[in-house]
Amino acid sequence: EKEKEDKTDPFDPCDLILAHQNCSPSSDWKKSDCDGDGVTNEKEKEDKTDPFDPCDLILAHQNCSPSSDWKKSDCDGDGVTNEKEKEDKTDPFDPCDLILAHQNCSPSLEWKKSDCDGDGVPNGKEKDDKTDPLDPCSYNPASITLPQTGAYLTADCDGDGVPNETEGEDGTDPLDPCEFVLAHQTVPTTVDWNELDCDGDGVPNDKEKEDGTDPLDPCSYNPESVTLPPSAEWESLDCDNDGNPNVTDPDPLVATARDDFGSTPAMTEVVIDILTNDDYLPNNDPTNLGVTSLAIIGGTAIGSVSMDADTGLLTYIPIASESNSSVTLVYQVCNTSPDPSVCASATVTIEIGANTLDAMDDDFSGTTDGGTIPGSNVMSNDTLNGVPVGPGDVVLTSVPTDELTINEDGSITITPGTPEGTYTMEYTICEVTDPANCDSATVTVTVGPGSGTGGNTLDAVDDDFSGTTDGGTIPGSNVLSNDTLNGVPVGPDDVVLTSVPTDELTINEDGGITITPGTPEGTYTIEYTICEVADPANCDSATVSVVVEEGDGEEKIEVNQLVTPNGDGKNDFLFIRGVENAKNNTLQIFNRWGVAVYKGNGYNNQNNIFDGRSKGRSTVAGSDYLPAGVYYYIFQYENKQRNITDSGYIYVSK
Repeated sequence: EKEKEDKTDPFDPCDLILAHQNCSPSSDWKKSDCDGDGVTNEKEKEDKTDPFDPCDLILAHQNCSPSSDWKKSDCDGDGVTNEKEKEDKTDPFDPCDLILAHQNCSPSLEWKKSDCDGDGVPNGKEKDDKTDPLDPCSYNPASITLPQTGAYLTADCDGDGVPNETEGEDGTDPLDPCEFVLAHQTVPTTVDWNELDCDGDGVPNDKEKEDGTDPLDPCSYNPESVTLPPSAEWESLDCDNDGNPNVTDPDPLVATARDDFGSTPAMTEVVIDILTNDDYLPNNDPTNLGVTSLAIIGGTAIGSVSMDADTGLLTYIPIASESNSSVTLVYQVCNTSPDPSVCASATVTIEIGANTLDAMDDDFSGTTDGGTIPGSNVMSNDTLNGVPVGPGDVVLTSVPTDELTINEDGSITITPGTPEGTYTMEYTICEVTDPANCDSATVTVTVGPGSGTGGNTLDAVDDDFSGTTDGGTIPGSNVLSNDTLNGVPVGPDDVVLTSVPTDELTINEDGGITITPGTPEGTYTIEYTICEVADPANCDSATVSVVVEEGDGEEKIEVNQLVTPNGDGKNDFLFIRGVENAKNNTLQIFNRWGVAVYKGNGYNNQNNIFDGRSKGRSTVAGSDYLPAGVYYYIFQYENKQRNITDSGYIYVSK
């Protein structure tokens, strides 16, 4: 009756309205499975599931064989049939519990619109993109159309230690393991991330975290931890701002200059490439990213120095006082492009050799008459550093023979009566400033027949000189300078000079000419006679003409060459003639090593003098007298609106 009202088939046990059951079902009906889901009708009523809905059941309560239709059905719409899900041990009622590769039917529209992995991309779109709809880290960011949720937010897709949700808040890429905020790492990093080198500095990320350096900063790393090849980007950087790219910089993290060494013979130019071992590059290097500058900031060297920042070359020329010693130059190199400039400094040490002293063999000739050979000087062809030696440069020593003697001035005297023949003797010259620097040579003298007395040709030649009304000895004047004996210039021991002074002129014993102070302007003459020492009757005379011009009334400024501080009243201090005319003067005196032993301003020959005691940077106390020896002076002053520098050697003796 009720089925007729419900319009259900009273002869079909599975065509009914379950809520209208009003009598006890049969045992057969209870054991039947109307919806074919594998759970009997009776069990479904107990479970309060619908015995007519094949997808409304408790899977664990299946107590009979499901129907073929149920097996082929896909209750959760995930594209995997119920039967396959049972085989896979996945839940046929959970659309996100499946093995993707086992999808064997078309997923439902609802499943396609769902987002199983919470990555914001619908399942259907992930299948189109060929990404995994069950993996929250497998997706195309361009396909995101849904809010990202669940497992995606707590996952760390790129393994950088920062959860996806935090990366979204930071505005960093959750799929880029090298784009993150270091301080926001809150989960363990992956092995892949640990082995990466995000900043390209050659140190793996995990090692940088151990070292306390920044894995995102290419200039923050420990060089000892480099185990990977640096990136091209890192190589092109200049971490220490010295202008040298990291790839060619010996120390990419610290701008460094390194000490240099060189050597050179005495007074010889030396060129040293001081930048070749530094981090800095010369300006002519095309890889230089900055502008390099060079400057000397210290050292002991006092010679001539120049530096070229374009090439990195330092050029030095030592002075004589630096010979046989070491000197230093402290330089500073900077990259001036940054503000402030990035600088470093280093020391250049230069070993300077001893002066080159060269005594050359000599050949002279004389006669059995003996005497000093005219014009002879064994030192005339000797050199010091390739320059003819001066009288103050060397000390001459020799052992006379029976036939020959070498005089202090280098001239050679033949003993009268020496037989004809060839004779030799040796001599040695030693440098005054370095007595251990010596050289020897041999003198060969050919002695020919003498002419007796009256046989020599003596020639006195007229002279012309000029001076001023101030008077005094004419500098460089010597009436004997052009006179000859047998065609050879006369020596001071060859002749006797005589003359009668005039009111205006006097010829001195050494041949110099003195003008009487106050002599009016004009031209004056005086005669002199020379007679051969060996033949007093052999004489000749000549005339000296002197043009006297208006003088300036000032005494000539000259530095005496000798100081003997022994209290005898002679040369007890360094006397400078005419010092009152040397305005704003400065006197400096150096020892053989170039160390200043005296420096003073306003030298006046009275109470501001050098008396042989140190007044400068020296190891000798100011109250002690300096050791005897040769010293070098520099005297600078103003005279007649000119700046004048006078330099030379003085000898200090007790």
